Amino acid sequence: MTSSLYLYYRPQQADAALAHRLRAMQAELARQTGIHGQLMRRCDDAATWMEVYPEIRQRVSFEQALMQCLAAHGLSEACGKRHTEWFENWPQQRAPAA
Repeated sequence: MTSSLYLYYRPQQADAALAHRLRAMQAELARQTGIHGQLMRRCDDAATWMEVYPEIRQRVSFEQALMQCLAAHGLSEACGKRHTEWFENWPQQRAPAA
């Protein structure tokens, strides 16, 4: 079963320069893990940002790679406190037999 990771936070300085750094980090993370993340911001509050990483099969190794990439790009503190939420893909039910 796969999971998706949702990280949301309010960066100290929510600007284009930080977004560029985050996208560079996500590109490196994708090269390492094969997981392509999205960077989003809230529609009604541009100071709240979110990263989404779908279809993760190995949560522990992905989290380790993410933390290493954040540190390597100097983003650990720039993003502020990050709230983490994991969601798993719900099994699809088969249609009842006729």
